[in-house]
Amino acid sequence: MDLNQIASRLQTDEGDVPYAYQDSRGYWTIGNGFLIDRAAGGRLPEPVRAFWLNYLVQQTIAEMIDFPSLAGMDDCRKQIIVCLLYNMGETHLEEFKNMLAYAAQGNYDGAADELQNSMWFSQVGVRGPIYVSILRTGIWQ
Repeated sequence: MDLNQIASRLQTDEGDVPYAYQDSRGYWTIGNGFLIDRAAGGRLPEPVRAFWLNYLVQQTIAEMIDFPSLAGMDDCRKQIIVCLLYNMGETHLEEFKNMLAYAAQGNYDGAADELQNSMWFSQVGVRGPIYVSILRTGIWQ
């Protein structure tokens, strides 16, 4: 069988929608007619989720180039900045000017305090204290 031919046919028939949409029956769908609506038994299979996460993490790491002042940080703290960048996006992370400035200076207590005193911290549940601890200590948890 010609997988490329099948995929091309399905892309034509199902469309190629880069966002979630409701299909003709009202079920949430994404991409090429891929059912994700839980009410209809849809879901993203684990290999798709793993691929998607790895792709997005690589993209987020590449965005770190926009934060050259953080290049001198150890990998553990850089990784938590990548997690923050993934979570909130570049535009929102840039709003954490004091936290980023402290981190760039190697003042990780100051950076952790800024993160802990932010609205983000009150919104993210258990991840907040974990990220603050990693930023403060440089020890991955």
